[in-house]
Amino acid sequence: MSDTPEQPGQAPADQPAVAPVATVNEKELAEARKEAAKYRTELRRLEAEREAREREAAEKQGEYQSLYEREKARAAELEPHRERAERLEAALASHVKDLARDLPEDLRALMPDAPAETQLEWIGKARKAAAKLTEQRTPGTPSGPKGNGSVNGAADQSAIERERLRQSSRYNPL
Repeated sequence: MSDTPEQPGQAPADQPAVAPVATVNEKELAEARKEAAKYRTELRRLEAEREAREREAAEKQGEYQSLYEREKARAAELEPHRERAERLEAALASHVKDLARDLPEDLRALMPDAPAETQLEWIGKARKAAAKLTEQRTPGTPSGPKGNGSVNGAADQSAIERERLRQSSRYNPL
């Protein structure tokens, strides 16, 4: 036991501090990304519909060359975004691997084989579960809700037996 008193809300000196799973900024960032992804998906769907209508109109008019040029320009325009997305996915996957190394082996084996963003969410939940599983209890404190507060259950049994004998007619204190 250390000579320094523990402050309320402070972890004991021999117990490692558990880093917070996610800050408010990370949660807000995740929500913003989900919302942005939803809008990007909707935008892509609307653009695809518009382009399909234009393609049909252009094909009817025999303007295949202009259609080809427009698609070629669009592909060149999207190429930097595709490259950046690939780099971001690789960085996120690397970050997920680093975070997963900090988890106990038993939990790491349960990590889903899913996209990195799903794994990142799972790791947050797994860290909380790992923290609960590794909480240290004070010796003698019952782990369940129905504990009687004693350290030695056998001593309590003998006290119960003595009381039962005392109340019976066979009691002899000598």
